[in-house]
Amino acid sequence: MTLYLEGDGRAWASRYRLSSDPTPVNPLALRLAAVDVDLNKQQSVAWLGRACQYQPVGGDPACVSMITINSTSISTISDKPQKLKWLESS
Repeated sequence: MTLYLEGDGRAWASRYRLSSDPTPVNPLALRLAAVDVDLNKQQSVAWLGRACQYQPVGGDPACVSMITINSTSISTISDKPQKLKWLESS
């Protein structure tokens, strides 16, 4: 399995102002994963984005600003490859 991790996106609109939409402007990892699926039909490909990344901030700006790197986000992301590996072998 090849695992692609998306970058941080656009969490901040400026140095002091949160972005209203943290979705990456250029989702490179997503595009690479899509190409990889087309090229390697026999191999599993997975892509992970950061929490809150593909949705507007709405009422919880902490979802974008504080989750960037903290123990909760790291543990949430770090267990995904093992779960994906388990699904692949099922």
